[in-house]
Amino acid sequence: MPVAELRSIAGVTVGKDFVGSGEVRVFELPAMKVASVIHKGPYAELEKPYLYLYKDWLPKSGYDPGRTSRASSSISTIAGPCHRPNG
Repeated sequence: MPVAELRSIAGVTVGKDFVGSGEVRVFELPAMKVASVIHKGPYAELEKPYLYLYKDWLPKSGYDPGRTSRASSSISTIAGPCHRPNG
């Protein structure tokens, strides 16, 4: 994907009475199972846990990432929604 097309959203947990304004919007995520990998090391090596998660663990896990967006919860932790197909 070209860099000009990349988009990011930062998220925090807020109370039910929170109202967004301007570019600050409220998104509600559905309950879901997630897979996560903790990366401790230089940012330049962040690709390694992504490769492990998507090329090694995920194909063997029986889970399918579906069509949901991948999410990174911070520089040191990656996470993405997963579900078992047909189940």
